[in-house]
Formats: sequence, structure tokens, C-alpha cells
Amino acid sequence: MSSENLKTYHATCDLGSNSFHLLIVRQDEVGGEIHVIDRIKEMVRMGGGISATGELDADTGERAIQCLQRFGQRLRDIPLSQVRIVGTQGLRRLRDPDSFMVPAEEALGFPIEIIAGREEARLIFLGVTGFMSQPRPVTRLVVDIGGGSTELIIGSGGHPGLLESLPFGCVSLTQRFFPDGKISASRWQAASDNFRTNFRRYKHQYRNVGWDESVGCSGTIRAIHEVCLQQSWTDKGITRKAMKKLRRELLGFENIADISLMGLSERRQPVFIGGVILLEALFQDLELRNMQISKWALREGVLLDLIGRYSTSDPRQQTIDQLSKRYSVDSDQANRVHDVATHLFEQIAEHGKLKKNEYNLLIWACQVHEIGLAISHQSYHLHSAYLIENSDMPGFSHQDQQLLAALILSQRGDLSEHQGKSSSRQKKLFLLVAILRLSLILCRSRNDASIPELQFELEYGSEAKLSLSLPHAWQQYHALTQSDLDSEKSQLSKLGIELILKSDSSLDLSR
Repeated sequence: MSSENLKTYHATCDLGSNSFHLLIVRQDEVGGEIHVIDRIKEMVRMGGGISATGELDADTGERAIQCLQRFGQRLRDIPLSQVRIVGTQGLRRLRDPDSFMVPAEEALGFPIEIIAGREEARLIFLGVTGFMSQPRPVTRLVVDIGGGSTELIIGSGGHPGLLESLPFGCVSLTQRFFPDGKISASRWQAASDNFRTNFRRYKHQYRNVGWDESVGCSGTIRAIHEVCLQQSWTDKGITRKAMKKLRRELLGFENIADISLMGLSERRQPVFIGGVILLEALFQDLELRNMQISKWALREGVLLDLIGRYSTSDPRQQTIDQLSKRYSVDSDQANRVHDVATHLFEQIAEHGKLKKNEYNLLIWACQVHEIGLAISHQSYHLHSAYLIENSDMPGFSHQDQQLLAALILSQRGDLSEHQGKSSSRQKKLFLLVAILRLSLILCRSRNDASIPELQFELEYGSEAKLSLSLPHAWQQYHALTQSDLDSEKSQLSKLGIELILKSDSSLDLSR
């Protein structure tokens, strides 16, 4: 396939606690219509191989890596920027994520993003509602029962309002309350009570908000729906009466291994009972009478989110804008720093192999680096970094949120803790740190007129060399800035960067 044709392809992977999913689509260049090209699903049961302390057993890890190698072959020709891989509750539970992530990314050939529970919920809602016909404004309750977590979202149109992710899934609940596979009414009740006790803090909030219709998605709920259809307990969707009949039927089996129901696959059988208990509890607590079924879920939401990043509706930029507004950021200063940082970035991007992802990270840092001022001027960079690392940030993966927080934390102060770090990823981050710090020094006066014409160059030798050329007359007139720049040399040297300051009388005095 030609590189031109590949520009229309997008792919997403959803690495869930129960199953791994791969979705590949082609988007029409005219009209933007999306066509599914390929779907692959493998039952990996990642969540079942993770201990209570977050250790991944070797067999499950090997099964996951082999699946990702197969996915990697299918993804190989699609450009990096058109692929997004997300991990959910299973990866969130790992005590040492890198022990799995490093070989997993090598097998795939693409980076994996671990997304937070509420971000998973947002993406599920986007996937479900993004492909549904909406002839009228409808408020929907969307429910997704996965292997390790359950997401509940209420929203209207494509906009989620109330969303939560609960650490209960069909795999985790089945393992905890039916460890030997034996089925009894008392175990069923214990599992249901445990979930409902934890859900009690949310149920009144959800019922008070209300919804026009409820929608269930993903494998567990779709499997329940298929069983109810095959038993003729419903002809459309899932009803409260059908759930009661399904409970009675399952309690008739002595062991999970004995469960045999029309419509239930062998792969789904081992964890089916946990999913049924969770859905039944939600029917009771939310007083549901029926639930529609969606064939779209997380992976479709990730797809729409990925495509949205190339438009004016990038949810990450919307998040940054909302944070800036919430914490009353000085937009003039943020724009001033943004302009200088962009100017510096553009002059060294090619030599430093800095791409759009690095540019986005830098610009977002420029926009929200001062949000900590809403707490205190003293050590405001610490407060800014804390807010970024701990806020709900729709559109951002866990890793990207941490990178942004690390960049903002490094905007000022001592950089000694970074000495000796030299991976390619860290070198790129260090260049962004240098650009941000220099931009802040040059914009310290918070005055457009004080910013000179700049020339910025990058040269690699035993260490990176950054040469910053400034107008000679400007340097003589800005003694404080010149002093700050001189002091910055020792800090950047701790990142393996030599800052060289040059005086150039040929540069204009204004930009």
C-alpha cells in the first residue's frame, strides 16, 4: 500500500483486563466517513494474571506479549501518529508497569498509554455516542463492565457530564468470590453486597441526575444480552425480568465449569457470573427497567479521540484551556512565553528530532506553567506540577500527564536530580526544559517590548550545545536578564546541555 493511501488509515488498541482489541479503519478524505477495515480480539485475561500485590505471572505476561506481536504485524505499516494504544485497569494495577511495558512496546512497535479510570469512562462515552444516531437531544446512562473495572457515565449528545470508574469487573469479582468455581446463593449475595456497599456513595448522585435511556456496551454486557436473546427472555435489549431469570438459571449450576447456556461462548464462561452479578446490582440500585446494547465502546472512543487531535476539537487542548480559565492564568504572559518558546523550538526541532508530540507538550506547559500561582507565589512551580499530575485531565494519558508535570516542575530551580540521565526520551525532554526555562527568563519582564530578536542553534557532540544569540545593544540594556542567562548555564549543564551565549550586533532590536 502506498504511503499516500496509508494517510487515511487509523488504528487503535484497547488492552483490557479481559480482552485485547485491535481496530483498524479507513477515513474518507472527502466527507470523513469511517470504514472498518479490520478487527481482532484476543481473550488474554490480563487481570486474572495479576496478584493482589500487582505482580504479573509469567504465563499471562507471555500470552499478552505473543498477542501484541500479532497485533504489531498488522499495525506495522501504519504511521505512528495514526495509531493509539491504551491500557486500562489491568495495567493500572501493575506494581512495576515498566517490567511489562518495555517488552510490550517492543512487541507492538508502538508506545502504550495507561489511561486513568475517568479518562477511560470519557472515551467509552465518546465511542458509544459518537456512532449512535441522535435524532433528538438524549441524556444517556452508559454502562461498561470490563474485566477489572466498571464505568458509568451520564451525558447528553457527545458530552459526558457525570462519570466514574469503579475497580470492580467480571474477572476480579469472579476470582474473589468464586475462587474454586463453586456456585452458591450465599456467594452470589456476598459478591453483590460487596459491590453495592462500594457503589452506595454514587448511586443517589446518579439517580438524582437522571437519564432518558440506558445503554450497555463491551463484551460482558453484550454476552449477557446474547444469552437473554437465545433463551427468548427478551427480544431487544436487557430487561429486569430477563436478569432475574438469568440469575435463577446460573444458580442452578453447581460449578462455573458446568455453566452451559445458549449464546455463551467458552471463552466468556469462566468470568460470566461476575459480570452478571455486577449488572444485576446496577439494575437494582439504579432502578433500571431495560438497557439498550451498543456494539461500540472504548476502542471506538479512542479512535474518535485520535482523529479529533488533528482537528480543532483536540480534547487535550480543551482541557488545557479549561485549566487556564479555572486557575485564572495571566493569558497575556502565557501567550508571550508560548511565542518565544515556539520561536526557539522551530529553530532546533529538526536537529533535535523534536516532533509534534514534543511541541504540544512544550506549548501546553507554556499555557499552564503558572496555574500554581492560584495557591501561592512561593514555589508556585511545585504547586503547578502537583495540580497537573493530580487533576482529571480528559484526553491525556497517565504518561503524558506525568511528562507535562515533570516539564512544569523543571521550569525553575535546581536540576541536579536529572544528572546522569541520558535516554533518548529524556534528552528530548531536557531540550524542552531548556527551551521553557530560557523562554521564562526572556519573558520575565512580562512585557512584549522587552523581547529581542533571537537566534537559537543546537549542536551535538559529547554533549548538546545550545547557542543563543542576542542583540549586543539589548544585552547592555538588560543586565538582569543577562545575569539570569549566565546563571542558567550551570543548571543546564546538569542536563548535559552546554549553553553558549553570543552577542550579535547585526540582530534587530525588535522581533
